Amino acid sequence: MNTHMSQLLDNILSRSNMLDAYNQVRANKGSAGIERLNWVIRGWINYFSMTNMKSVMESIDERLRTRIRVIIWKQWKKKSRRLWGLLKLGALKWIADKVSGWGDHYQLVAQRSVPKRAISKPVLAKRGLVSCLDYYLKRHALKVS
Repeated sequence: MNTHMSQLLDNILSRSNMLDAYNQVRANKGSAGIERLNWVIRGWINYFSMTNMKSVMESIDERLRTRIRVIIWKQWKKKSRRLWGLLKLGALKWIADKVSGWGDHYQLVAQRSVPKRAISKPVLAKRGLVSCLDYYLKRHALKVS
């Protein structure tokens, strides 16, 4: 990814309205926070939909889902709550029991572990989160053709 696209990625993910949306998700206002995130995602993608940035959208999509996983993992503060959450999402008991003790390793847990499979793209889509890549591809196809 070139420098311009990386700067664009940082700008999109660090804007104050994106931070407000993260804060609403973090404050356990799930649907309101996800609606706010969707509003920001759609706005940015509609603004940049004429450009060719599929790889950037893949990166933004992955980072966004990782951040949401970290927020959810932080909301499940105790090991018992993490175990309950992972079991509810369909993880095997022995794996969920092992991973639920990884308390403060937020990025490791969110990127390389059971929560990545348990809190997957379809699960977040079911909760109402718009996929950046899917929305971009749909809007880009409409504007280019």
